Amino acid sequence: MTIDRRPLSAQIGPVVDGRSLAIYRPLADGEFGFESTGFVLDLGNRALLVSAGHALQAERVGLIPHGVRSFWLRNKPVWDFDPTARDSVGDVGTVIIDPDERSLLPPSCITPLSALSTEPPTPQRRLYRVIGYREGEQVADRVAGVYSNGESVLSVSEARPASYLHSRLARSELLLLGAKRRNFRGPRGSGGIPSWKGMSGCPVWMVPTSGHPRLLSHPFICGLLIGAPEHSRDLILTLRTEFLLRHIKRAYPAAGARVRAAAS
Repeated sequence: MTIDRRPLSAQIGPVVDGRSLAIYRPLADGEFGFESTGFVLDLGNRALLVSAGHALQAERVGLIPHGVRSFWLRNKPVWDFDPTARDSVGDVGTVIIDPDERSLLPPSCITPLSALSTEPPTPQRRLYRVIGYREGEQVADRVAGVYSNGESVLSVSEARPASYLHSRLARSELLLLGAKRRNFRGPRGSGGIPSWKGMSGCPVWMVPTSGHPRLLSHPFICGLLIGAPEHSRDLILTLRTEFLLRHIKRAYPAAGARVRAAAS
Protein backbone atom coordinates (compact mmCIF):
# COMPACT_ATOMS: atom_id res chain seq x y z
CA MET A 1 0.00 0.00 0.00
CA THR A 2 1.34 3.43 -0.96
CA ILE A 3 1.29 5.98 1.86
CA ASP A 4 0.56 9.56 0.86
CA ARG A 5 3.07 11.64 2.79
CA ARG A 6 1.90 15.02 1.49
CA PRO A 7 0.44 17.49 4.01
CA LEU A 8 -3.26 16.92 4.64
CA SER A 9 -4.04 20.32 3.13
CA ALA A 10 -2.57 19.06 -0.16
CA GLN A 11 -4.37 15.72 0.05
CA ILE A 12 -7.80 17.38 -0.02
CA GLY A 13 -6.75 19.36 -3.10
CA PRO A 14 -8.28 16.93 -5.64
CA VAL A 15 -11.66 17.31 -3.88
CA VAL A 16 -11.79 21.08 -3.32
CA ASP A 17 -9.63 22.60 -6.06
CA GLY A 18 -11.79 23.66 -8.98
CA ARG A 19 -14.86 24.42 -6.87
CA SER A 20 -14.07 28.13 -6.78
CA LEU A 21 -15.26 30.19 -9.75
CA ALA A 22 -14.20 33.56 -11.11
CA ILE A 23 -17.00 36.16 -11.15
CA TYR A 24 -17.09 39.10 -13.54
CA ARG A 25 -19.32 42.15 -14.03
CA PRO A 26 -20.34 44.33 -16.97
CA LEU A 27 -18.42 47.57 -17.50
CA ALA A 28 -19.76 50.91 -18.69
CA ASP A 29 -18.22 50.47 -22.15
CA GLY A 30 -20.10 47.24 -22.78
CA GLU A 31 -17.13 45.01 -21.96
CA PHE A 32 -16.60 42.95 -18.82
CA GLY A 33 -14.22 43.00 -15.90
CA PHE A 34 -13.07 40.49 -13.30
CA GLU A 35 -14.73 41.12 -9.94
CA SER A 36 -14.16 38.39 -7.34
CA THR A 37 -14.33 34.70 -6.45
CA GLY A 38 -17.34 32.60 -5.53
CA PHE A 39 -18.59 29.03 -5.27
CA VAL A 40 -21.79 27.24 -6.23
CA LEU A 41 -24.08 25.30 -3.89
CA ASP A 42 -26.32 22.47 -5.09
CA LEU A 43 -30.06 23.22 -4.81
CA GLY A 44 -31.34 20.27 -6.82
CA ASN A 45 -32.35 21.36 -10.31
CA ARG A 46 -31.11 24.87 -9.49
CA ALA A 47 -27.98 26.13 -7.76
CA LEU A 48 -26.84 29.10 -5.70
CA LEU A 49 -23.79 31.26 -6.40
CA VAL A 50 -22.19 32.47 -3.16
CA SER A 51 -19.67 35.29 -2.76
CA ALA A 52 -18.96 38.30 -0.59
CA GLY A 53 -21.80 40.82 -0.50
CA HIS A 54 -19.61 43.76 -1.48
CA ALA A 55 -18.48 41.85 -4.57
CA LEU A 56 -22.02 41.23 -5.85
CA GLN A 57 -23.37 44.77 -5.68
CA ALA A 58 -24.28 44.85 -9.36
CA GLU A 59 -27.33 44.50 -11.56
CA ARG A 60 -25.79 41.50 -13.24
CA VAL A 61 -22.83 39.13 -12.84
CA GLY A 62 -21.28 36.36 -14.89
CA LEU A 63 -19.30 33.18 -14.27
CA ILE A 64 -16.10 31.81 -15.73
CA PRO A 65 -16.22 28.04 -15.07
CA HIS A 66 -13.19 25.83 -15.64
CA GLY A 67 -12.92 24.79 -19.27
CA VAL A 68 -16.24 26.43 -20.19
CA ARG A 69 -16.90 29.71 -21.95
CA SER A 70 -18.12 32.45 -19.62
CA PHE A 71 -21.82 33.28 -19.43
CA TRP A 72 -24.09 35.81 -17.71
CA LEU A 73 -26.58 34.91 -14.98
CA ARG A 74 -30.08 36.22 -15.59
CA ASN A 75 -31.10 36.59 -11.93
CA LYS A 76 -30.04 39.65 -9.96
CA PRO A 77 -27.70 39.30 -6.98
CA VAL A 78 -29.03 39.58 -3.45
CA TRP A 79 -26.58 40.87 -0.88
CA ASP A 80 -26.16 41.77 2.77
CA PHE A 81 -23.48 44.40 3.14
CA ASP A 82 -23.16 47.51 5.25
CA PRO A 83 -20.05 49.51 4.32
CA THR A 84 -20.22 51.30 7.67
CA ALA A 85 -20.18 48.07 9.68
CA ARG A 86 -16.89 47.25 11.34
CA ASP A 87 -15.02 44.40 9.63
CA SER A 88 -17.98 43.58 7.35
CA VAL A 89 -19.85 41.16 9.59
CA GLY A 90 -22.68 39.83 7.42
CA ASP A 91 -20.90 40.54 4.12
CA VAL A 92 -22.65 37.84 2.04
CA GLY A 93 -24.10 37.83 -1.47
CA THR A 94 -25.87 35.18 -3.56
CA VAL A 95 -27.45 34.66 -6.99
CA ILE A 96 -29.95 31.95 -7.93
CA ILE A 97 -28.75 29.88 -10.90
CA ASP A 98 -31.63 28.56 -13.01
CA PRO A 99 -31.72 24.98 -14.38
CA ASP A 100 -30.59 25.88 -17.92
CA GLU A 101 -27.67 27.87 -16.49
CA ARG A 102 -26.76 25.11 -14.08
CA SER A 103 -26.51 22.69 -17.01
CA LEU A 104 -23.62 24.81 -18.35
CA LEU A 105 -21.57 24.21 -15.19
CA PRO A 106 -19.24 21.20 -14.88
CA PRO A 107 -20.58 18.91 -12.11
CA SER A 108 -17.15 19.04 -10.44
CA CYS A 109 -17.58 22.72 -9.57
CA ILE A 110 -20.93 22.31 -7.77
CA THR A 111 -20.60 21.92 -4.01
CA PRO A 112 -23.10 19.79 -2.02
CA LEU A 113 -24.95 21.44 0.85
CA SER A 114 -23.49 18.83 3.21
CA ALA A 115 -20.09 20.50 2.74
CA LEU A 116 -21.24 23.52 4.76
CA SER A 117 -20.01 23.18 8.32
CA THR A 118 -22.03 24.67 11.19
CA GLU A 119 -19.57 23.43 13.80
CA PRO A 120 -18.88 26.13 16.40
CA PRO A 121 -15.27 27.24 16.97
CA THR A 122 -13.18 24.62 18.73
CA PRO A 123 -10.53 25.40 21.36
CA GLN A 124 -7.71 24.13 19.15
CA ARG A 125 -6.45 26.07 16.13
CA ARG A 126 -7.11 24.31 12.82
CA LEU A 127 -5.57 24.27 9.35
CA TYR A 128 -7.39 25.55 6.25
CA ARG A 129 -7.13 25.59 2.47
CA VAL A 130 -8.28 28.69 0.57
CA ILE A 131 -8.73 28.69 -3.22
CA GLY A 132 -9.58 31.81 -5.18
CA TYR A 133 -8.71 34.20 -8.00
CA ARG A 134 -6.52 37.24 -7.39
CA GLU A 135 -7.19 40.24 -9.58
CA GLY A 136 -3.58 40.51 -10.72
CA GLU A 137 -3.65 36.98 -12.18
CA GLN A 138 -6.70 37.56 -14.41
CA VAL A 139 -5.85 38.60 -17.98
CA ALA A 140 -8.65 39.67 -20.33
CA ASP A 141 -8.69 38.95 -24.06
CA ARG A 142 -11.01 41.72 -25.23
CA VAL A 143 -11.13 40.42 -28.82
CA ALA A 144 -12.15 36.87 -27.98
CA GLY A 145 -14.21 38.00 -24.98
CA VAL A 146 -12.59 35.55 -22.57
CA TYR A 147 -10.35 35.64 -19.53
CA SER A 148 -7.14 33.76 -18.92
CA ASN A 149 -7.53 33.05 -15.22
CA GLY A 150 -5.54 31.05 -12.71
CA GLU A 151 -6.28 29.79 -9.23
CA SER A 152 -4.30 30.90 -6.22
CA VAL A 153 -4.08 28.51 -3.28
CA LEU A 154 -3.27 29.26 0.34
CA SER A 155 -2.66 26.60 2.99
CA VAL A 156 -2.78 28.31 6.34
CA SER A 157 -3.59 27.96 10.04
CA GLU A 158 -5.85 30.01 12.26
CA ALA A 159 -4.28 33.11 13.76
CA ARG A 160 -3.25 33.11 17.40
CA PRO A 161 -5.75 34.20 20.10
CA ALA A 162 -3.78 37.41 20.59
CA SER A 163 -4.66 38.44 17.02
CA TYR A 164 -8.36 38.44 17.89
CA LEU A 165 -7.72 40.58 20.96
CA HIS A 166 -5.49 42.99 19.05
CA SER A 167 -8.02 43.32 16.22
CA ARG A 168 -10.96 43.43 18.65
CA LEU A 169 -12.78 40.70 16.73
CA ALA A 170 -15.14 38.03 18.08
CA ARG A 171 -13.94 34.50 17.31
CA SER A 172 -17.54 33.28 17.48
CA GLU A 173 -18.39 35.41 14.42
CA LEU A 174 -15.18 35.66 12.45
CA LEU A 175 -12.24 33.41 11.69
CA LEU A 176 -8.80 34.99 11.41
CA LEU A 177 -6.20 33.19 9.31
CA GLY A 178 -2.51 33.93 9.34
CA ALA A 179 -1.11 34.76 5.90
CA LYS A 180 2.52 33.77 5.46
CA ARG A 181 4.24 34.22 2.12
CA ARG A 182 5.70 30.73 2.02
CA ASN A 183 2.17 29.22 2.23
CA PHE A 184 0.87 31.12 -0.79
CA ARG A 185 0.89 29.51 -4.24
CA GLY A 186 -0.43 31.20 -7.37
CA PRO A 187 -0.23 30.56 -11.12
CA ARG A 188 3.26 32.08 -11.18
CA GLY A 189 4.68 30.11 -8.28
CA SER A 190 4.96 30.33 -4.50
CA GLY A 191 5.68 33.21 -2.16
CA GLY A 192 5.28 36.86 -3.02
CA ILE A 193 3.45 39.66 -1.28
CA PRO A 194 -0.08 38.52 -0.35
CA SER A 195 -2.82 40.50 -2.09
CA TRP A 196 -6.41 39.50 -1.50
CA LYS A 197 -8.07 41.72 -4.10
CA GLY A 198 -10.26 39.40 -6.13
CA MET A 199 -10.18 36.64 -3.50
CA SER A 200 -13.23 37.98 -1.63
CA GLY A 201 -15.99 35.40 -1.61
CA CYS A 202 -13.87 32.28 -1.97
CA PRO A 203 -14.66 29.32 0.30
CA VAL A 204 -12.41 28.46 3.23
CA TRP A 205 -12.03 24.69 3.52
CA MET A 206 -11.24 23.07 6.85
CA VAL A 207 -8.38 20.57 6.66
CA PRO A 208 -9.16 17.25 8.42
CA THR A 209 -7.31 16.47 11.62
CA SER A 210 -6.37 12.99 10.36
CA GLY A 211 -5.68 11.23 7.08
CA HIS A 212 -8.73 8.96 7.26
CA PRO A 213 -10.03 8.48 3.67
CA ARG A 214 -13.59 9.42 4.68
CA LEU A 215 -12.43 12.75 6.09
CA LEU A 216 -10.18 13.50 3.13
CA SER A 217 -12.97 12.80 0.64
CA HIS A 218 -15.53 15.01 2.39
CA PRO A 219 -13.91 18.22 3.71
CA PHE A 220 -16.05 21.08 4.99
CA ILE A 221 -16.44 24.77 4.22
CA CYS A 222 -16.28 26.71 7.47
CA GLY A 223 -16.40 30.24 6.12
CA LEU A 224 -16.24 32.83 3.38
CA LEU A 225 -13.15 34.95 2.79
CA ILE A 226 -13.98 38.66 3.12
CA GLY A 227 -10.59 40.37 2.95
CA ALA A 228 -7.97 41.61 5.37
CA PRO A 229 -8.65 43.35 8.68
CA GLU A 230 -7.93 47.04 8.80
CA HIS A 231 -4.21 47.85 9.22
CA SER A 232 -3.13 44.23 8.61
CA ARG A 233 -1.79 42.44 5.52
CA ASP A 234 -0.71 39.39 7.49
CA LEU A 235 -4.21 38.24 8.42
CA ILE A 236 -7.22 37.04 6.42
CA LEU A 237 -10.73 37.83 7.59
CA THR A 238 -13.27 35.03 7.18
CA LEU A 239 -16.99 35.16 7.85
CA ARG A 240 -18.23 31.98 9.48
CA THR A 241 -20.76 29.80 7.66
CA GLU A 242 -23.55 30.68 10.09
CA PHE A 243 -23.87 34.12 8.47
CA LEU A 244 -24.32 32.50 5.05
CA LEU A 245 -27.11 30.31 6.40
CA ARG A 246 -28.86 33.33 7.90
CA HIS A 247 -28.60 35.17 4.59
CA ILE A 248 -30.11 32.24 2.66
CA LYS A 249 -32.98 31.92 5.15
CA ARG A 250 -33.80 35.63 4.79
CA ALA A 251 -33.35 35.90 1.02
CA TYR A 252 -34.83 32.53 0.02
CA PRO A 253 -37.28 31.36 2.72
CA ALA A 254 -38.34 28.28 0.75
CA ALA A 255 -34.77 27.02 0.49
CA GLY A 256 -33.50 28.23 3.86
CA ALA A 257 -34.78 25.33 5.97
CA ARG A 258 -33.51 22.78 3.47
CA VAL A 259 -30.06 24.31 3.32
CA ARG A 260 -29.68 24.42 7.11
CA ALA A 261 -30.93 20.84 7.49
CA ALA A 262 -28.43 19.59 4.90
CA ALA A 263 -25.48 21.52 6.38
CA SER A 264 -23.21 19.38 8.54
